[in-house]
Amino acid sequence: EATQGATRRPSTLAATTTTTTIITNSVSPCVAVGLSTLSMDVHRNLPGWGPHSFGYHSDDGSFFAKNRCSPSYGPRFGPGDVVGCGIDYHERAVFYTLNGTFLGYDQTQRLSKAEVWHQSWYPTIGLDSHTTVQFNFGKDDCRPFVYNLADMMGQNNQHDLPRRNECES
Repeated sequence: EATQGATRRPSTLAATTTTTTIITNSVSPCVAVGLSTLSMDVHRNLPGWGPHSFGYHSDDGSFFAKNRCSPSYGPRFGPGDVVGCGIDYHERAVFYTLNGTFLGYDQTQRLSKAEVWHQSWYPTIGLDSHTTVQFNFGKDDCRPFVYNLADMMGQNNQHDLPRRNECES
């Protein structure tokens, strides 16, 4: 079963991201971490399997985008791993991180200008098993991202990103 949640896209950043931590899983699961529009059928598809979504799949490390697959995108992932997903607005591309390491862009699946600036994208998780996951949407979550998004953007301004000292009292 897939679930879908929404987040705001900060207008002052060159990229946005969310992270998902895989807590437990069953014997042969697929956890698909990605983005989708509200047009995605979340009851029949994992992220990336439909024309309105992107997904990085745990069972084989493939990146699926709008019905297309890049089979050698990244490593498989599972319990204890932290997967980040975001949009780089300058590159017009979806990217992923795994345990704080940038996995890169899929060069064949760039977003159109209309998709970047006029389409709303939502963090989306698809599960085909009994799996527990934990989310971090950033600013209001009081946990810093494992991947340093500010370094990726080449900026020192982190006003829209969580900081460690904001959550410690």
